[in-house]
Amino acid sequence: MSGAKLIVMVLAGASLASFSVTAAAPYVTSEYTRPGPSSDLAEDHARLVGAASTANAPEQIHIAYAGKGTMVVSWVTPVPGKEACTRVHFGTAPGGHNANIAIGTNESYSCQKKSCPADYVSGMIHHAELVGLAPSTTYFYRLGDTQTAEASDEFSFTTPPEVGPDVAAVYTLVGDLGQTTDSVSTLDHMSSSKGDIIIHVGDLSYADGYQPRWDTYGRLVQPVAAKTPWMTVEGNHEIESGVGKYSFTAYTARYNMGSNTAYHSLYYSFVHGSATWLMLGSYVAYDSSSAQYEWLQGALAAIDRKLTPWVFVGLHAPWYNSNKVHHGEGEGMRKAMEKMLYDAGVDVVFSGHVHSYERTKNVYNNQVDPCGPVYINIGDGGNREGIARPWMPIQPKWSAFREGSFGHGTLQVVNSSYAKWRWHRNQDKDSVTSDDVEVSNALRGPRWEDSV
Repeated sequence: MSGAKLIVMVLAGASLASFSVTAAAPYVTSEYTRPGPSSDLAEDHARLVGAASTANAPEQIHIAYAGKGTMVVSWVTPVPGKEACTRVHFGTAPGGHNANIAIGTNESYSCQKKSCPADYVSGMIHHAELVGLAPSTTYFYRLGDTQTAEASDEFSFTTPPEVGPDVAAVYTLVGDLGQTTDSVSTLDHMSSSKGDIIIHVGDLSYADGYQPRWDTYGRLVQPVAAKTPWMTVEGNHEIESGVGKYSFTAYTARYNMGSNTAYHSLYYSFVHGSATWLMLGSYVAYDSSSAQYEWLQGALAAIDRKLTPWVFVGLHAPWYNSNKVHHGEGEGMRKAMEKMLYDAGVDVVFSGHVHSYERTKNVYNNQVDPCGPVYINIGDGGNREGIARPWMPIQPKWSAFREGSFGHGTLQVVNSSYAKWRWHRNQDKDSVTSDDVEVSNALRGPRWEDSV
């Protein structure tokens, strides 16, 4: 099987070039470099404070797609230790929330570390699965006890269509987001992209142990995350050793990808439109004796390419990276798992961690290979650490395009054979497309041997 084949429109400054990635194409390093890092927004910034009408009304609302006919709704009632109603009222008409009721589960966690701060107790964290949802249908929902003041406003989401080989979809992708002025710019541009699902390849809040930053982050992303499924995988900033009883305590308590996911949502898969997505854990055991390795073998074997001709992967630490920052940190996982992805004909692998944008040619085992996946690093959502630099002075032959920018990407799957990838960098508060790629699924249709 072969990976995706690309035709590339590179927009760097005023130049415009079109080429096939398997041709003798130039290696592009964009001259654009974004300004220096920005600080975290103050905790009382307008985008980070709750807008609830009462002190314990639901907030930090986000949804996740959990498979056919199922959506997970997650939220926090912020008063520690105070019980609250874990209930979702939903229906297909505005105001018709009592047509259906889903009852979920709730939990909280505590941290005794001084940096948490000491004696921190989270609000009550709620998750409820809405099941039996009809495809391509808009649902309206409210959270909590709608007979009291401790209920949410009304929100809505639209379910995806039935899975099929030519089902179109738009995916919005981001990594290493944080909560800075750059993060806000990225979020606003993401909202304008109107994706069907958001794929976040790790490093969410940058709380780094200081737990109130998980709450401010949840409020920051709620305007988008309450209406668009936000699919996450953990990054190194989610580890937070010493918070709770085990690593990833805050992340796994707050982000639930559904009851059918593997190992606390640290790795899992889902099928949407004409694509299978595999979300891998860079910081969970991945060698050949690990549970994740065994799970991936089974997940790849279960893919029906007649039903979902596209296969995409999301993970945090990149396997291919020509930046000197974090260089080689994904090498162990690459050596353990790359052949499985290659043999399965994975089309594109998305990663984060490195705070600059880079797209490779089709590559396998460090060599340009038309049958290998394309690797795209998008670890530059806007976090406080700033852009990753410098690049390795000699650009590897497998590296097609790299740029020191913050922003987000959109992957538009058109049909079983054709998709479009665009990288939208943040520039002077605008979203500027700096990398524009046409993707041909090599399992279907032409191989794009000639550039256009």
